[in-house]
Amino acid sequence: MTKNVLITHFIFIILIILLLGGCSAVEGLQSTPTPTAIPTPAATPTPLPDKAILIIPDGTEAALANEASQMLSQLAVSSNLVFESRTSIDQKEITPEVKIIVFLNHPNNLGTMANASPGTQFAVKRPGLEPG
Repeated sequence: MTKNVLITHFIFIILIILLLGGCSAVEGLQSTPTPTAIPTPAATPTPLPDKAILIIPDGTEAALANEASQMLSQLAVSSNLVFESRTSIDQKEITPEVKIIVFLNHPNNLGTMANASPGTQFAVKRPGLEPG
C-alpha cells in the first residue's frame, strides 16, 4: 500500500472514532430531566351568601310580624340576599355576610352592635309606625 492510502485510511479511522466518541454519553456530563411539579389550583372557599335578618321579638302582633316578614323577604330576594327571621340576635352572630338587620322593637344594645359591625346596616321600627 502506498503511503498516501495509509494516511487516508488513518485519517478516516480517526474521524470515525471522533464521530463515535461524540455520540456516546460521557458520565457526569449527561443531563437528567428534573421532574417539575404540576401546580394544582388552590381551593378557594365558596363565599357565604349575604343576608337580611328580621328580628321579631316574642309578643309581637302576628299581623305586624307577617307583613314585615313578607316585605323584607321580597326586598331581600330582589337584592340577592338570603332572608332570615329570628326572635333575637347576639353580637357574635353578626358576621360579615349579614348586610342588614331590621328590628321590630328597639334593642338595648343597638349602639354596641352598630359600632362592632360597620359593614351591617341596622333599621328599627319606630313605635306607633304601623305598616300599610
